[in-house]
Amino acid sequence: MYNDKLFKAFFTSIEARGMVSSFLSAITNLPKEEFLNATYVGGEEPPTKNKEEKVKKTDIIVKVDSNNRIIVEMNQNDNTNIMDKNVRYAFSLIDRTTKEGENINSNVLLLNIDNFNKYHTDKPILEFRLRNEDGIIESNIYRSIHLVVENFTKDNYNKVEKEIVKFVDFLKHTDLTMMKKDYKGDKEYMAGIVKLEDYMKDPDVYGLLYEEPTPEEQIKEAYAYGKSQGKEENQKESAIEFHKNGASDELIMKSLHITKEKLDEYLTEKSSWELLSRAFFYACFMVYFLV
Repeated sequence: MYNDKLFKAFFTSIEARGMVSSFLSAITNLPKEEFLNATYVGGEEPPTKNKEEKVKKTDIIVKVDSNNRIIVEMNQNDNTNIMDKNVRYAFSLIDRTTKEGENINSNVLLLNIDNFNKYHTDKPILEFRLRNEDGIIESNIYRSIHLVVENFTKDNYNKVEKEIVKFVDFLKHTDLTMMKKDYKGDKEYMAGIVKLEDYMKDPDVYGLLYEEPTPEEQIKEAYAYGKSQGKEENQKESAIEFHKNGASDELIMKSLHITKEKLDEYLTEKSSWELLSRAFFYACFMVYFLV
């Protein structure tokens, strides 16, 4: 279920609407009926800043009413700039939908389901708001919630609303037979499981599991996004970052359209700067120690 394309198809299906509505109601504290009657859309695109920028498609938008939206993102991997892109999409959506509301501000909740622990926390749920240094909330137009999947353990279950735990546990399942056993008698979840089983028998839908971006496409996307943000040395930064994360020299050269000499130059500059930084730190430490 962590595959964002399959997740998108399942989450927006009519068959899963009952279990999804119970989950969203628990997240937002809004009545379940509002989500049963909401509009669910997958893959909408915001306007891009320029023609070179790669379009960011959201996973799902839930249109609760004319002034309230929920963006649901299944973040399978901690890719470069993924959180920046999600947040920028949220504010783009606020801008577009506020114009529809005749001076009534649109509110957007960015709901992230993270299959990794980016913030190195032991909390199952993290919430971010627009606050000042004293913790005072400036505006309610935007907030972001992260469900850190790996932190949904039995030790933390008493800290989380039951319907949220139930939904995250569902996402963790990897076997349809076990799903049927664990949710036997639960009409809402069994309806979703039947739909999921239909997907597994449909070659067109099942094929979504194998349509994830290649490493080369991920590098190109990260470089294009950085370039659109006006980073002067983005090519060098991208080369260094992906080399650090284990990408091969050949893949980096092909994706960024650079020569082996240019890549070696970038990596040599990085190594030289690291050595210089260490030397400076050591010198400062010795001066402090001697004084």
